[in-house]
Amino acid sequence: MNSMSNEMKIGAYICNGCGIGDRLDSGQLEMTATRDGKAAVCQQSDFLCSEAGVKMIQDDIDNEGVNHVVIAACSRRAKAEAFAFENVTLSRANLREGVIWVRPDEDDQRETTQEMADDYIRM
Repeated sequence: MNSMSNEMKIGAYICNGCGIGDRLDSGQLEMTATRDGKAAVCQQSDFLCSEAGVKMIQDDIDNEGVNHVVIAACSRRAKAEAFAFENVTLSRANLREGVIWVRPDEDDQRETTQEMADDYIRM
């Protein structure tokens, strides 16, 4: 085992499905993940839990050395089996139930909703 395998390499994956992309600025979330969250890899998918979304993450684990996966999507109770990657640490940022479902869908609330989502990414 070389010393590189002990270094944390974060991959952040943002789902735009289930209304998340309609309510949040995914580009802003990517910037937060890379700047504040120190994600080396950050990608978006219309549905992370789809076969293509899961393959995208697995490819980054296999080919980019990602060993800490951040899923910014729905609750960790949902789709847990889809994100059962081996030999990685997994974190979930609950943007659906924890942010967009509890915040009003009104123009004057969008900035606060986005800030809340950015905070979930940072955590």
